[in-house]
Amino acid sequence: MSNTIDLTKLFPPDPINTINLLDEFAPKDFKGWKTKCILPWIHVHVWPNNDAFPCCITNHKIGNTKGKELKEVWNTEEFKHIRKTMLNDQEPDACKTCYMIEKNGQHSFRKHSNTVFKNHFHKILETKPDGHLEKMDLRYWDFRFSNVCNFKCRSCGPQLSSGWYPDAKEMDRLDKKEEGVIIKTGNLPPDIPQKDDARLIQLWEDLEPHFKTVEEIYFAGGEPLLMEEHYRILNRLVEDGRTEEVTLKYNSNFSTMAYKKTNVLDLWPKFKHVEVGASLDGYGERGEFVRSGTDWNEIVTNRRQMKIKCPDAIFYVSATTGITNAFHIAEFHKHLIHEEIIDNIYDFRINVVHRPDWLSIKNLPRPMKDKLTQEWNEHVDWLKATYGIHLAQTPISEFQGAINFLNSEPPNLGRLTATGKEARQHGSFIYKMEQLDSIRGESWRDSCPEIYQGFLENRIIEK
Repeated sequence: MSNTIDLTKLFPPDPINTINLLDEFAPKDFKGWKTKCILPWIHVHVWPNNDAFPCCITNHKIGNTKGKELKEVWNTEEFKHIRKTMLNDQEPDACKTCYMIEKNGQHSFRKHSNTVFKNHFHKILETKPDGHLEKMDLRYWDFRFSNVCNFKCRSCGPQLSSGWYPDAKEMDRLDKKEEGVIIKTGNLPPDIPQKDDARLIQLWEDLEPHFKTVEEIYFAGGEPLLMEEHYRILNRLVEDGRTEEVTLKYNSNFSTMAYKKTNVLDLWPKFKHVEVGASLDGYGERGEFVRSGTDWNEIVTNRRQMKIKCPDAIFYVSATTGITNAFHIAEFHKHLIHEEIIDNIYDFRINVVHRPDWLSIKNLPRPMKDKLTQEWNEHVDWLKATYGIHLAQTPISEFQGAINFLNSEPPNLGRLTATGKEARQHGSFIYKMEQLDSIRGESWRDSCPEIYQGFLENRIIEK
């Protein structure tokens, strides 16, 4: 019996020419590709605590790399199950977020990845029936090398932000053994490795053979522009002469462009393909409240410098949209356009909050959902009238997808009002906001007045 997958089973019968399919599987040919995603064949995602995932979209863990070679998580039962399920043209539970995004009319990370890495679909034919894939060929990297970060965003926590440690300690969210510790996936190899460093530098040894073939690297955090690992990788790619071939992509809070004596604006021009997604959830005071540590004036200055020194780099704003900024997002988009922070109206992404779920706009009471739906629809109408449907197609799709998400499920008001043990274990919007307010000397009621007023009108809270 053959150890490879039968091509006729892999791709259900359709007009696609299977011979051409092996050469290049263009996006227009997605007729037989309803559930499959290329990432489990070319990628593994690792967090600062060494937890490994199929990608950054899912919280379905496939293993942990601590004290192990990276290839040991490549064929875990969890990872093989995902591949096997996709091969059977079924939807793995681990990947439900992408499927849900697609049902809401938005472009998912799955579809994006299938488009970018379409030349690697032949790897699927090398898969054994149980989902085992012998060769680990990492064409796409997303390793969160540490949780080093100078911000403490309200939607985040200590796992992905070292800036969160003082607040997390006061909130009893830290293990004593973790207090104040910078979590690192693996240390940079020193010039003369010490015996005690053997486990810590394993990841870097695992990545070594993939420097020659990697096609895209996604840097996120923590804050990637504050990580030495990031600069080590860029300098290595320059040394290897791969600056024309490797695409650099970022998710950054965009607060700083320098690390020690190195300015990233001096490195980016060396690369042909650079895309910077700035995680900004609002401008002015609202943005500074939601992402604690933000200085909006510094953001503007950094963007102006980037335009001068890196004119060819792509820049867009990725707005994590939850309860605290939902009624600010349309205004924020207009501000970015009018102030020329973004070059095009479509350089704007809406990432609706899925986790933590107490921050999700799905939990808003129906009257507030209706009001927000109206506000976003009015913004869509403004985009159509001002720029035309064709030019505004992408931002319109972003807002319409968010509207679909907002109205896709009935509200879970418990996520707004839970108290006591339930709130401590699972969280609620009011509990978490007021807990942080007391620690930081802030007020969500003053910073998010439309939310506070809406909660009063809908008797979510009392004066």
